Amino acid sequence: MAGEIYIADKATLDLVKADTTTIKANESTIVTNVASVKSDTSSLVANAPINWDRASSNTITNALVTCNVSGQAYVTALQITGKGLLKKSLIRCSGSSMHGIRITVDGVVKVVCNNSSGSSMSVTGFTCEELFQNMYNSLDLVLPFGNGLLYIQNPMLGYPSTTSTAGIVRSAKPIYFNSSLLVEVHSNLNPENIEIENSYIVL
Repeated sequence: MAGEIYIADKATLDLVKADTTTIKANESTIVTNVASVKSDTSSLVANAPINWDRASSNTITNALVTCNVSGQAYVTALQITGKGLLKKSLIRCSGSSMHGIRITVDGVVKVVCNNSSGSSMSVTGFTCEELFQNMYNSLDLVLPFGNGLLYIQNPMLGYPSTTSTAGIVRSAKPIYFNSSLLVEVHSNLNPENIEIENSYIVL
């Protein structure tokens, strides 16, 4: 009859209420699953194999950095904003001065080391490159630097190492940086030119 209003009985209302609760629970599950998918996607992106073909630069540089500040303050030798890999950052150590290097990855200091051997044929810094035995003295190890080879007279240090210890920080793989890389050097002489060699890839 026109004008009549149907009022559901209690059993029907309880059923509707139960269905509504189920829908809300399913919505919550969907939201949770979407968040999980987003998290998994981010993890897949972060751990995806590096596409070397997309590298914007694959660079090996050998340069002189002038240290003309007192108190062994650090000066910038290499600064990169972006994502990439650092394979080597080494400085040649002269016999008349104390050299040091500091490497900051994504705003966090990861390498601090120096040289105390007093030899201009020695190096300090970071590398993941293969080392070679000196053909004239099997007790000596050497590594590529510039157009030749330099002796490793400092002890090997594991990565990361931030204790300002004399040595070379060595790793089985390059240092990956996600947003920034900063390499700094210092000398106890003022002024002095420090020879530094970097090998890096910017993605």
